[in-house]
Amino acid sequence: MMPDESPRRPSAIRMLVFMFLPAIVFLGLVETVVRFTGVAETCLPTRHAADSFWACDPLLYFKNNPDLKVMGKSLNEAGFRGREFSPKKPGVFRVIALGDSSTFGLTESDEGFYVREPYPRLLEHMLGQVHGPARVEVLNAGSIGYNSYQGLLLLRTKLRSLKPDLVTVRFGWNDHLMSSSGRDEGAFRDATNPI
Repeated sequence: MMPDESPRRPSAIRMLVFMFLPAIVFLGLVETVVRFTGVAETCLPTRHAADSFWACDPLLYFKNNPDLKVMGKSLNEAGFRGREFSPKKPGVFRVIALGDSSTFGLTESDEGFYVREPYPRLLEHMLGQVHGPARVEVLNAGSIGYNSYQGLLLLRTKLRSLKPDLVTVRFGWNDHLMSSSGRDEGAFRDATNPI
C-alpha cells in the first residue's frame, strides 16, 4: 500500500446485505420446517374433536364440521350453510351474515335441530323483493359455537376476500357463557378481549 492511500471501506449496501443475510436465512429455514412438518396446521386435542358439529381449525380453534349434513344437504365448500361463496358479481349488493348457531340455523325445532330457513336466507328473500333477487345476496357465515372473537378472526382471515358491502353480526350466549365460565380454552379465553 502506498503511503497516501487509505483502506477501502465497504459500501453501505454491501454492509446491509451481510448484516441481514443471516436473519433471512434463519427465517427461511424456520418457514421451511413449519411447512414441511405441518406443525402450523395441527390442532391441540379439544373437547370438540369427537363432536359431530365441529372439526379442528388451527386458527379458530374449531369450525363447522365439513361432513355435517343439514336436512340432507352438505355444507358449502367454505364450510358454511347455504350457497357457495363465489366471486362477487358486478352490481350485486353482498351481505355477510356473521354469527353463531342462530345465524347458522341450529336450534331445536319441530323438524329436528335445524330451522328450514335460517335468518340470512330470509333476509336475502326480503331484500330481493325490494331490490330484485339478482341484485342482492346474503351469505350465511354462521358457525356453531363461535363467539365474537372467533367471528372477528374469521372475518379478517377466511372471509376477507368476499368483499361484502355490509356485514351483519349476531353473537349472543357464546360470548356470555364462555367468557364468564372462566375457561382457558383457545379462543374462549379471549372472548372478552377481542383484537
